[in-house]
Amino acid sequence: MIAPTLSSYLALSVILFAVGLIGVWITTRVSGDFTSTAGDVGSRQHGLVLVVFALLAAVVAPVVEEIAFRGLLFG
Repeated sequence: MIAPTLSSYLALSVILFAVGLIGVWITTRVSGDFTSTAGDVGSRQHGLVLVVFALLAAVVAPVVEEIAFRGLLFG
């Protein structure tokens, strides 16, 4: 068996990213543009507020979700 190399992982990731972009393009053409409240709020922010908003969305929200669903529902 041939061991995968870093270059093969990189090539695969580029291919999968391209497939994802094509999928988004097709979905957008079929159903129209996507709208989201978080995206609208985030696009109007600048500077430190944008950094805090991004950290809340990327770090705090998943932690709160895990606590809520794993801790409260399954605990």
